[in-house]
Amino acid sequence: MAYDLRYLANDRPVSPFEAVPNYKEDLSGPAQPPNTGVPMTRHHIVPYVVLKNYWNMLLDQRRFGDLRLVLREMARMLFRYRLTFDAAERRGVAALAEGITAETHDPDAQGTPQFYDGLMQVYFWLPGNLFIGPRSRSDDPGPGFDAAARGLGLPFYGELLRVYENMASYTANPSSGNRVNSALCRVVKRQNFAPVDSKRWTVSNGKYRITG
Repeated sequence: MAYDLRYLANDRPVSPFEAVPNYKEDLSGPAQPPNTGVPMTRHHIVPYVVLKNYWNMLLDQRRFGDLRLVLREMARMLFRYRLTFDAAERRGVAALAEGITAETHDPDAQGTPQFYDGLMQVYFWLPGNLFIGPRSRSDDPGPGFDAAARGLGLPFYGELLRVYENMASYTANPSSGNRVNSALCRVVKRQNFAPVDSKRWTVSNGKYRITG
């Protein structure tokens, strides 16, 4: 049976992880008691809108070979990510990821398959594209690429920058070719998001920024 597998919602799916606890003001660790301190979140480096446009463009261009390379890596990682999903949902999302083919997608079809929402949660919240930091930032990029994250010293920042640039290039001009897959598969294989490094943050007037 075919479905419309494009992600057409305006809002990003909810996170598939437990909420990040509040931290001490110096970001040295979780606050005590937990309802005090600095609200934290997981920040995306490659932004939601670029991930969404790339996913939808692959479907529109029927690049199912490219999709399968990434989705099979995601399926293999489902039991390694620290998701809130139970075992049955992990198995269901993995089976859906492995089963998407040219026959699965029809833009004129109605509805989405079982476990589609979970698959989209995992795709849009890949741990390898996330870092933990204060929710209130003076250097927050909004819907754009988080260039400030370069100051975190992450060894994979350059790879995420290439993923972003190649996704944006492909969605703007699909005829130029898709050069995203190998780097995106490496992002998928990272099972943990980047932790807080308090030495790389400063605060002013209640807002934090990355200073490296």
